[in-house]
Amino acid sequence: MHLSKFTDYSLRVMVYLAAKPDELSTIDEISDKHGISKEHLRKIVHNLAQNSLIESRRGRGGGIRLAHRAGDIKIGTIVRVAEDGFHIAECFRPDGETAEFPGVAN
Repeated sequence: MHLSKFTDYSLRVMVYLAAKPDELSTIDEISDKHGISKEHLRKIVHNLAQNSLIESRRGRGGGIRLAHRAGDIKIGTIVRVAEDGFHIAECFRPDGETAEFPGVAN
């Protein structure tokens, strides 16, 4: 399995925020820490916020932080919201496609 850079960076953002649970972080500081373009990070942060994984505050003194306790967030959830069309197996596809297992009754 190969994950996209978008997913890799999404995971990095979440780990960074988990290490600072009581603070707001900024796209600028995460960009500087990980060497990721600010524009790419804006898209990642927007996606994570749209999927309720992080909270975002705009304006002076604003920033981002986890929307839930770090221990309550599953890596699989982050991967699913970051990877468009990601299905670990055929039987998890939304179109109802089922996986065939020879010798096993479905």
